[in-house]
Amino acid sequence: MVNVKSSKTCGSPYVFLEDYEFCHGGLIEIATGKRKQMIKKIREGFSADNPPVKLKKELLDVAIVVHIRSGRHRWQDLDNLAKIILDAFEKPKDSEDKYPYLYENDNQIVRLLLIKRERVEYPDSETSQLSISVRKHDPDKEMVLKELKHN
Repeated sequence: MVNVKSSKTCGSPYVFLEDYEFCHGGLIEIATGKRKQMIKKIREGFSADNPPVKLKKELLDVAIVVHIRSGRHRWQDLDNLAKIILDAFEKPKDSEDKYPYLYENDNQIVRLLLIKRERVEYPDSETSQLSISVRKHDPDKEMVLKELKHN
């Protein structure tokens, strides 16, 4: 199942696609102006989860839920953030890159559900939270999200 990470800096629940085949959740620092650094940080956190090989060439349904701190929530562009997140899970273009990937190319994504929520605040927190879940595309299935509470 899901290894839901507990955190002292974020109280928001992780949200995943029902019937997912792969999921990843973690804290991130959002800096869309620092695209390469953000992709690298997401890949470093993702590499420990070792994505399933069976999804690398499939058509996919993807859900991305980002809990953003209140100071950024209102003005953070979800489309810019989503592109960075999708690129982080795509096969690296640089053959020297050692990070695993979830899919060959983001053109495999048939349906994409993006949600931006305001994060449950803790006073000393500056991070935001990312949940991504993926399953093989099924045109007959709705994209339903389920919340998983912290341990």
